[in-house]
Amino acid sequence: MFKNLDLIKPYLRRYRGYLWWGFAVTAISNGLALLTPIVLRSAIDQIAESKDASHLLRDALIIVGLAATAGMFRFWMRRTIIWASRKIEYDLRAGLFAHILTLDGSFFDKTPTGDIVTRASSDIEQVRLMVGPAVMQGMNTLVIAAVAVPMMIVLDAHLALVVLLPLPLLALVTHMIGQVAHRRFMAIQKRFSEMSASVQETLSGIRVIKTHVRETEKGRSFGDDNQDYFKLNMGLINISAGFYPFLGMISGSTILLVLYFGGKGVISGEIGLGTFVAFMIYMGMLIWPMIALGWIVSLYQRGTASLRRLGMIFETRPAVFDPPLHLARRLPASGPLELRNLTFPYNGHGHAALRDISFIIAPGETIAIAGPTGCGKSTIGHLLWRRYAVPDGMLFLDGVDANSIPIHAWRSQIAMVPQEPFLFSDSLRANIGFGGEALDEDRLSQLGDWAALNKDIADFPRGFDTVVGERGITLSGGQKQRATLARALASPAGILVLDDAFSAVDAQTEEEILRRLSALFGARIVILITHRISTLQRADRILYLEQGRLLDGGTHHEMVARGGPYARWVAREALKEKLDEL
Repeated sequence: MFKNLDLIKPYLRRYRGYLWWGFAVTAISNGLALLTPIVLRSAIDQIAESKDASHLLRDALIIVGLAATAGMFRFWMRRTIIWASRKIEYDLRAGLFAHILTLDGSFFDKTPTGDIVTRASSDIEQVRLMVGPAVMQGMNTLVIAAVAVPMMIVLDAHLALVVLLPLPLLALVTHMIGQVAHRRFMAIQKRFSEMSASVQETLSGIRVIKTHVRETEKGRSFGDDNQDYFKLNMGLINISAGFYPFLGMISGSTILLVLYFGGKGVISGEIGLGTFVAFMIYMGMLIWPMIALGWIVSLYQRGTASLRRLGMIFETRPAVFDPPLHLARRLPASGPLELRNLTFPYNGHGHAALRDISFIIAPGETIAIAGPTGCGKSTIGHLLWRRYAVPDGMLFLDGVDANSIPIHAWRSQIAMVPQEPFLFSDSLRANIGFGGEALDEDRLSQLGDWAALNKDIADFPRGFDTVVGERGITLSGGQKQRATLARALASPAGILVLDDAFSAVDAQTEEEILRRLSALFGARIVILITHRISTLQRADRILYLEQGRLLDGGTHHEMVARGGPYARWVAREALKEKLDEL
């Protein structure tokens, strides 16, 4: 259980000054409040003994002064502890987000987006409640108990014993309920993550859902998930619902016993009326902390469960990382790109997506990677920009191992147009300039011309300042691909990877784009991952893959002329293209 708290300890140390100050003002506030029964006992005893009420105004003013001063310190108690919890929440969320950005593709392949969002929002909020309100109320309870219990013993030890007798039972029940609450809240957050992931996926695919008229089924599925989430929450609420009456029963029984034995003592003269009133006030001060104990336990169990879920992300180490400073190499300004006996299985084990792949691409050379679906073409693209970890000694630029070059430097040399284009919910201008380059109108127009996008821009209401919506939803598939291409062309990177970048563009537009780009490639290394024969013919060299193996290489005409797997594949693709045209 305490291991879960290791994650939060650095943040608690960072703001320990505020927490210590919060503890101090909590002690002062409660100390002042705990003086009130002493003043009241004195006033009552003086009235009972001398029948003199002349001191009542003075005692009343003292009590009011104590209450006002205690209230001021109570304000500072909230101002320090709650402020610290908000800062911890801020730092924890920023740290989580920064850590997530360092993780490689394998983490995002197996972790739903909705689950990550839940941990970054709901779970961090539960941690804040634990280190804020729970800590504040815990300090409050500790101080009140530390002062009120000794004062009650001094006032009347026998009555104090009556008050303290239920504490062992209370501690045992609290521990048992806490363990159950922790397990149930873990299940609740897990279910909430799954439901968030489902909602995120549904909203992302809403057009597909509507196209296939599956709204009813999706609504029913969400209703089932929501019902499960409701039942899990009700299970946790039932625990709390039973705990609070239990605390109330303990408190009520204790008050009844104190009234009985204390009242008899006052009647018999063994206990002074003022002493009995003061004792009852101290006991009343203990009742709320006793009842709040259930709330504190609930917040603690929720917080530790959420810390455990956050720890699962923080403990995930990226498989792609920078080399140690003393081993880091400078990124070569240019040079050949080489894959040397590259073998790569996803997730580090199982079936290899690529087997023993070797080739060299010289600066200024345009190569194409072809092959049937699932042969490993896109995997090569992912490995080139190091979305996944590449084993040492298998990827080189100008003879320098990629793993000896800092990730940021390496990726700055790769401009990639992915198979599935992604645009942010922003303007076209911001999306094209996302790589960081400041783009004026002339530069934007030039990029739009290279990507054959300007003719579409003319029809947009605000030109390049048109907001494209979430994931570029207002654009067609071809427009999204061309906008993504313009973004890649804005980069000065020396290696350009086009991974099936024209799949949503008609053959004529693709031909137009490639003709314009051929003059731009220059000294760049250009890698075309495609299945279109017209595109393949533009490459200086073609690499043909099947089942993760490199089976053939050369120009299109050479490989077709000598027959073999490439020639057979080209024949099949040509037939498909003719059928598509028909």
